[in-house]
Amino acid sequence: NGRLIQISPLPAFKICNELRSHGYKAKPSFFAGTYACNFVFYSTLNYIDENELDIKDGFIHVPPLKSQRRYGMELNDMVNAIKIAIKASME
Repeated sequence: NGRLIQISPLPAFKICNELRSHGYKAKPSFFAGTYACNFVFYSTLNYIDENELDIKDGFIHVPPLKSQRRYGMELNDMVNAIKIAIKASME
């Protein structure tokens, strides 16, 4: 019953630029995924719209942990990158 398309209010390019300036690989995407990720993203934005909430929401994919995959990311780096993304979104 919601909108056909939901667009994140997060500043994707600003977030990516901030992450890259701190040495993290990042690229903007306007695709949350195909099933679970997209469902969570769409449902949350739809809930915000329906309830006229004045809050930001978005979806950021993160890599697996280094302990899970060789191309993964260390937990400390992941937490730091998420903090950078949140800060960039709030400015």
